[in-house]
Amino acid sequence: MFETVISHISRREQVAQNRSNRHKSALKLTPRATLGRPPRDEIDTLKTQAWFYSVAVASQKSLRALDREFNSGSSGVWSRYRQGETSPSEARIAQVERAYSGTAAYYRSMIWDLGQPDLLGSLDYRRALLTLAPELRQEFVDESALGTQFWRKQGDPGRPLNRLVELVKAGQLGIEPATAIAALVHEAVWLQDKRRFAMCVEVWAIFCRLLERHPVLSFLDDEFFYDFGASIFDHVCDEPQLFRSASTAVELFG
Repeated sequence: MFETVISHISRREQVAQNRSNRHKSALKLTPRATLGRPPRDEIDTLKTQAWFYSVAVASQKSLRALDREFNSGSSGVWSRYRQGETSPSEARIAQVERAYSGTAAYYRSMIWDLGQPDLLGSLDYRRALLTLAPELRQEFVDESALGTQFWRKQGDPGRPLNRLVELVKAGQLGIEPATAIAALVHEAVWLQDKRRFAMCVEVWAIFCRLLERHPVLSFLDDEFFYDFGASIFDHVCDEPQLFRSASTAVELFG
């Protein structure tokens, strides 16, 4: 049974408990101390777990069945993936992607960089937008203008943000909507557009509120996502006029 792989109920209960105990401070990427092993970065742990749960959801198979399918014998490597203790190789990610399309994105996504508060405004958000799935990329990229300096689609910034909210609510396109929202947060910093930045913060807050409904990310400790939200909200928290009266960002991060 699939539940034997992900411990569906107990895992979500654990995430809920983590949420109730959350401190609104920036995520400290302190290496995890492991007896007899090199320290492991928390981001490596998190994205490995995200990849594992995407495979578990897509395959609906037990750990033993995954071992058999991908010729990993009885090494217990899938159990270590589940705990985030061992990162999958690029060869393993590609092998699994051929069987379960869309799983590689959970490991390779730029969200794991974009969502680190200390890196806000310092990353190439353009690469994140240009490597989105085609059905989402078209919201931001003018394909006819690729190769020029003005490849970004123009118009009301609220329209693509509304589209992202729709995708988040529907649980569609995997991790891509979250990556796009985070990229737009960085873009707003580069543009020095505080109103656009606040709009992105609001959409990120909606994403956080709906995390427990996400088919894959709901199985992760959500501290990474909430801490990024609290951090970016701090940049505009003293300007309430940037938010509507029933603001999800104010409610979650204020």
